Amino acid sequence: TTTISAGGAQVSALRFSVNRNGSTFSISDATNELVNRYYVASVDNDVVITETNVDPIAQYKLTMNGTELVAGEDYTVSSAGGNGEWYINTYTIKTQMFANDGEYNVVVNSIDNAETESYSDIKGARVAFVVDSSAPTITVSGMQAEGRYQTDKQTVTVVPADDGGSLYSVKIEVTDANGNALVPFELAGEELEAYLGTNNGQVTFTINEGIRQSVRVICVDKAGNTFDSEQTYNDITVSSNKAVLVWETYGTYFILGGVGVVAAAIIIIILAKKKK
Repeated sequence: TTTISAGGAQVSALRFSVNRNGSTFSISDATNELVNRYYVASVDNDVVITETNVDPIAQYKLTMNGTELVAGEDYTVSSAGGNGEWYINTYTIKTQMFANDGEYNVVVNSIDNAETESYSDIKGARVAFVVDSSAPTITVSGMQAEGRYQTDKQTVTVVPADDGGSLYSVKIEVTDANGNALVPFELAGEELEAYLGTNNGQVTFTINEGIRQSVRVICVDKAGNTFDSEQTYNDITVSSNKAVLVWETYGTYFILGGVGVVAAAIIIIILAKKKK
């Protein structure tokens, strides 16, 4: 109650607040971008959650993945408001709290002077994301560097995986000896998820007949990490003609052997002439 003077008379004024819904929550632009991306390679900015309430915030705690954080160590709090202004708490969680790969879920739980309890994730400020700093991996069958395959088409199976997060795209390029590239497989997003879901997580493609071909597999996960097999699967020959395979495998030795025979013959001739 406050006593004020009005025209010389003393008038009592009662100041009060109506608090039906407790606190409201918002997040910073950088945190909003983090949440919208969901999969990230790293957290480069502090996570900031702001709580606003018509009444003072009597109690609060922050949890990450269900574990309570320590104020002053894991996060800081700045308070503002009062004297007719709304009460505001700003919670700042330090970037080093998200240094390890994994899923993170941060929640602010508070109780105000009206004894109204609030949770930030329920009040429209859900802070959840995955940190994934590792590139995808692949397992390959039916293909190896310098492979020789006696067939008109060689079937190859690739199993892409991303243990820390989720795959976004897979692209396969086959380049012939003249540098001409063919893309037998390329999918991304929901189309890739649907394909892998109906094919036991495997990608199957074929390498057509040709000599000295190279195959490049490029996988990108949703955090932007990239696996690139460039320079790994080179000098691959596919042919139904066995002679072609033999030549591609041993041709160099034939040439070197032939050169050696010629060189030896020349040396013998020269030595024979010297003797004469």
